[in-house]
Amino acid sequence: MSTSDVGILITSVLVVIFVSRCHKQVARVTTACVFLAFFVLAETGAAQQTSACGSPGFSGFATSGPYVWSYRASDGMVCIGQLDPFVAGFVPIYQYKWDHGFSSFVGFSWAGANYIWAYRASDGIVAIHQIKSGGNGFIQKNFYKWDTGYSGFAAPSLNGVPYIWAYRAGDGLVCIHKITLVGPGFTTVFQYKWDTGFSSFVLAGADYVWAYRASDGLVTIHHINNLGNGFTQKYYYKWDTGFSGFASMNLPDGAYVWAYRARDGLVTIHQINSGGSGFTQKYYYKWDTDFSGFSGISTGSNAYVLAYRTRGPRDSLICIHQINSSGKGFTQVFYKPYYCSWQRRSGWVTQNGFRVELILDYDGSSLNISSKSQSRIFGFWLDVTSTASYSGSFSGPLPPWQPIYPNPFTLSASSVPAYLVHFNDFSTCFAMEHGKYTMEALSPNGGVVEAKVEW
Repeated sequence: MSTSDVGILITSVLVVIFVSRCHKQVARVTTACVFLAFFVLAETGAAQQTSACGSPGFSGFATSGPYVWSYRASDGMVCIGQLDPFVAGFVPIYQYKWDHGFSSFVGFSWAGANYIWAYRASDGIVAIHQIKSGGNGFIQKNFYKWDTGYSGFAAPSLNGVPYIWAYRAGDGLVCIHKITLVGPGFTTVFQYKWDTGFSSFVLAGADYVWAYRASDGLVTIHHINNLGNGFTQKYYYKWDTGFSGFASMNLPDGAYVWAYRARDGLVTIHQINSGGSGFTQKYYYKWDTDFSGFSGISTGSNAYVLAYRTRGPRDSLICIHQINSSGKGFTQVFYKPYYCSWQRRSGWVTQNGFRVELILDYDGSSLNISSKSQSRIFGFWLDVTSTASYSGSFSGPLPPWQPIYPNPFTLSASSVPAYLVHFNDFSTCFAMEHGKYTMEALSPNGGVVEAKVEW
């Protein structure tokens, strides 16, 4: 299909994942596994439904206010969702293909608005995005080429003003930036060469930073000085090694840090002592392995951790845990595997009393391409038969049956509606997801009507 073809592009996807419930009581963890329907809204002129926010491969996560920002570095896909733990779970609201290769994200709020700091280590690009009201998109407020190689970020707040803690593991350089949203978007107010090799940073209270080094288990807690002019190390302790994921949250009795080790699934929950003078381990439990992304959200008197795992091109999993009172365990309130199923429609394309719609259904292993054709008769739209041709291309390699169904493909059919193509046994969904599909139908008056699905 030529990219110069003129058509109407309206993308709509409804992803429905089977619903099931299971209950499991383990130690102090109550598990309520709910396989839920996942509805995703995308914007292509107008907001439409899409499945991309649940698909595998996301590598960057950040929380800002009630919103969770998810990012896939390979293609720049951004998804914005909102936590709704007891009604619909994690609700994806918006998706957009932005720029690729960004490596670090941290969220902050300021003057009633929610923002995301995005950083690309390879070239030092910093972008600051404001999340739109309701999570329906984002506005890029600042874009600036800064320094390269930074690997750890946190967003402390001093008297309501947001700052960014930036750390480079190779030489231990710490920078503290004051957010301004003017010019580059920030002003560097402090720079200092500290210790090297630290791997994770999260907040340990509004103006405290938890730093962790996986190689030797060292934990430090720093208090950010007034106006961001440096930091004071309040605590230094050799704890356990190999932890890979952290999230911060607040309960009525103070700040907490969730720590996770991917290789054995160990979860610990720590309460931060007054004045950042240490931490008290409130919970220790071996959960599930291989999770790679975590976001902490505090709302009212409740706190949650969203956990994400991807194990392959067609396998991802989202869990939501509610932190129990005083950090004494967690309750898993949602558990949703994703198998890369989706449906896309072109929407009705109308011409002189005749209309057609192209429909694609992908269930994770096979693709069905079908269409509908209708004519306007006495004021009603009625199904009719029409001759149609179909063409399409996938963005990735096809399975071994490629000689039978080449990429790109062209097909013809004598009647519509009918299922025309049934591609089987795909080893990955991404070839199907990122494709272009066109239908050309012959109208009763001899005209040609074209419907397209492109993503």
